[in-house]
Amino acid sequence: MKNFIPKLLTLYIAFFCFAPFISGQCPLNSNAYGGAFAPTDGTPVFLTNCGYAGDHQPLIDALAANTYAIVYTGGSGSTITVYTWSGTYLTHGNDSIAFTPPSDGNYKISISTYTCGPEFTCRIGTITCLSCVSAPPASNDICADRKVMQLGLNNCVSSLKENAYNSGSTQTLNANSPGCAQYNPNNGTVGEVWYSILVPASGKLAIETSDDGTTSVYNTGFSVYSGTCGSLVELDCDDNSGAGLYSSASLSGLTPGTEIIIGTWDYFNDDNGSFDICAWDPDPVSLPIELNSFEGQIEYDRNVLKWTTEAEIDFSHFIVERSVNSGTFQEIGQVMGEGSASQGRSYSFIDDQPRTKAFYRLRMIDYDGSQELSDLVVLERNTDGGIHIYPNPAFNTARIQYNSTKPSTVQYSLVDLTGRTLLNGTHDVLPGMNNIELDLSQIAAGMYHIQVSQDGEQLHNQKLIIK
Repeated sequence: MKNFIPKLLTLYIAFFCFAPFISGQCPLNSNAYGGAFAPTDGTPVFLTNCGYAGDHQPLIDALAANTYAIVYTGGSGSTITVYTWSGTYLTHGNDSIAFTPPSDGNYKISISTYTCGPEFTCRIGTITCLSCVSAPPASNDICADRKVMQLGLNNCVSSLKENAYNSGSTQTLNANSPGCAQYNPNNGTVGEVWYSILVPASGKLAIETSDDGTTSVYNTGFSVYSGTCGSLVELDCDDNSGAGLYSSASLSGLTPGTEIIIGTWDYFNDDNGSFDICAWDPDPVSLPIELNSFEGQIEYDRNVLKWTTEAEIDFSHFIVERSVNSGTFQEIGQVMGEGSASQGRSYSFIDDQPRTKAFYRLRMIDYDGSQELSDLVVLERNTDGGIHIYPNPAFNTARIQYNSTKPSTVQYSLVDLTGRTLLNGTHDVLPGMNNIELDLSQIAAGMYHIQVSQDGEQLHNQKLIIK
């Protein structure tokens, strides 16, 4: 017996010194560190635990319908414990566990050492929704795909807010070294999203982020740049000058008409979700012209833009700009203004190299260089069968243009929304371009469908608005 006790003591010490602690969960520490919203898609969300005894991480809005995986990013050496919001133990495991909430609500997650002992470093884990469908990645997650923002006047206009959605976004800002808000590509799972805005005539801009009602991203940062995507120059960087932990910045002395580029991200790059961003001119300068209307119509081989103005005072000219993605615009022509006129004027411009889908805007330039942008006009051409119907909207007459590959007979009909045929006919066509005139003078204003068939097969069905 004299050798038994020392051997037993040796085994006891060896077990507790070197074996993983798996017999029970770690006790809940009442200190909360940060907080995370439960993921709603397949993108992992970071859980960060720091402290002397494994502070817990609040998990907000977890759903009983979902199963979540919690993984310690350090590989091994941690006990993960899950508690209800009131502190009742639910489950635990070493280094990774699967967790299905018993009910919708908030929970507490602890990532500690195997022995639940004190420590002086952060233990980082991720939580992933295993049963959620992954959301599509953000479309404007690189500078080249930046989205053009519409400018508000005097304040942030709710209707002009952009919903910034960072799911699956790429981390590229590290190349430009943002000066604030803990941009940390080595830590986070999500990157930034990109926007641009044109400097108004005042040379001033105000930009802010805000809650979009989801609070999925509640702490943001953004950098404001001049230059181009390959050569950005940081003008400002803000962390939390806005409401709560959101961002806000005011800039002045900018050159009117130049592009300002904005990259915005979640603080520390660890929350996936959405938030709002908007920009406005805090001190708008009124141009001596007011655009009364701006519209476009598709013709067979061209797009026609038309607009009207109110009275003009010392007005110079219009620059017509086109984009295929609503992000990057190019000048395609100029139209001179009247200069000064007490009555409104009508203008037009023909784009003889139309795209399948094109976004148009007018840049209105005053003699002193001040400028303003119009709203967008979007024209999308129907390319099936070589058939084009114009003008649309139409008044009294419309034309069907059909590029036929053979001699045949084409049937057409005008149908209202109840399915009633109001106009029909046939037309013999030859190979090449054919024009069919429609008399709409006896048709009431409204929305209709024009259907075109050839040899009993429908070739085209298009909405037509009659004024």
